Amino acid sequence: MKYAVQKKCIKHMNGGLWPYIGIAGILAVSFLLFNHFPILWIKIGMASILIGLGILLVIWYAGRRLSSARLLTVIFAAGLVLRIGYMLYTPYALRGHDIGTFFGYQNAGYITTIFLKGQMPSTNIGMFYHPPVAFFLDAVVMKGYALLTPGKGLSAWMEAAKLVPGFASCALLVVCLRFFRELGLPRRAMLIAMPILAFQPTFFILSASINNDMLMIFFVGLSLLYTVKWYKQQTIKNILILAVVIALAITSKASGGLAALLTAGIFLMVLLRQVGQKRKLFAQFSLFAMVCLPLGLWYAVRNRVLFGQSFGYVLPMSTEGPLYVGGHSLVSRFLSFPIHDLFTNPFCNPYGDYNLWIYLVKCSLFGEFSFDSARLFAAPLLVLNLILIVLSIAAMIWVLRAKDMPRLSRFLLGGLWLLQMGSFLVFNFKYPFGCTMDFRYIVPTLIAGAGFMGLAADRMRRLYPEAARRVLPVVGCLIAAFAIVSALFYVS
Repeated sequence: MKYAVQKKCIKHMNGGLWPYIGIAGILAVSFLLFNHFPILWIKIGMASILIGLGILLVIWYAGRRLSSARLLTVIFAAGLVLRIGYMLYTPYALRGHDIGTFFGYQNAGYITTIFLKGQMPSTNIGMFYHPPVAFFLDAVVMKGYALLTPGKGLSAWMEAAKLVPGFASCALLVVCLRFFRELGLPRRAMLIAMPILAFQPTFFILSASINNDMLMIFFVGLSLLYTVKWYKQQTIKNILILAVVIALAITSKASGGLAALLTAGIFLMVLLRQVGQKRKLFAQFSLFAMVCLPLGLWYAVRNRVLFGQSFGYVLPMSTEGPLYVGGHSLVSRFLSFPIHDLFTNPFCNPYGDYNLWIYLVKCSLFGEFSFDSARLFAAPLLVLNLILIVLSIAAMIWVLRAKDMPRLSRFLLGGLWLLQMGSFLVFNFKYPFGCTMDFRYIVPTLIAGAGFMGLAADRMRRLYPEAARRVLPVVGCLIAAFAIVSALFYVS
């Protein structure tokens, strides 16, 4: 029996900026038309589109016209629907982080300060110690919406700030698709990796969160893409774009600087490979530093001069507060996995939970929040998520140990995962608080995990075709089930 999914190369998504412009346009129109619709209506609209996409797949499959390009397009479209729909039906203050009040010292206050005064904060109190790019863009979009709706107030205008993380969440799908393609992932690897990213709920939640996480993740993804582009072609254009996007990652959130470490490793790799091009390469490295360092570090230097704020500063928290988990043993926090806790309460409780790994499994699906609806789907979603996490870790170990796999893919994906997890563990050792365990601090590991799953599937097909025919359909069914249950949870 022939495969209904035709064996043909994935068509390249339109190059350049057009996919990003298209996503921005869809987001803006959707917000202007549907922002004030009742939640039920928005969810019905989401469900209708998703069902329509499912019917389209069935028609293509039955007519033997379901190509890999069409399947990938449907996956991409479904991911956009879930992100945009969640952004529309979730008020900015409902499931955000450190929102605060309009005139306080948290995220809403940061945005309002720029929106009303047109200037950076004059203090580093509270969340004001963070770099400003995400909050500046939030304020710019908010200002544009205010010009269109002059009769509304701050609360209504602040809703428009969600367009910035909404765009970053949607556009990251384009970035990841291009990144995997640049790494040389074949069609089958793409069809394993992209559904994981399209239906991962963390991206839905962050699409409506007006803090700086999602924008930083987007720029980290772009830095990975242009690191590979520069590795292949050491042009002035590629290294300038790379310098700018890394600087934007850092000035969105300081932890974006981890991307620079990966890029530095690639710089060294190319330098050792092209010893005869030292003069050209050092000239490009100098250009990179001249652009990236001032753009990336100006706010940290400003705060150092004005407030004596140390580099790497983190807002201190009281060990007497309810979020402190340092009273629990290191074994119970880091060296155990009480799986029964997954189902005692499927949602995170930063004021009571303390085991890092259980917290991550739950937080990657639901954030730090509880949901009143769709609890029926919470348990199966947790089980499927745990299975996929285990498979991705096994795939990572298998690919990293393989001498026949491309060195670039192993270095970038493995380095991304190790840097993120390593810094996260150090962070939790130094700051033992419930909120420190949030999965949003290591979201780029999803890119690494999805990439490793795709690479492992491709390697299995090449080396062990008989085993692949038995194993990979099961993996595909697990990913499909995860996608369906994830959609059901966030549309119900």
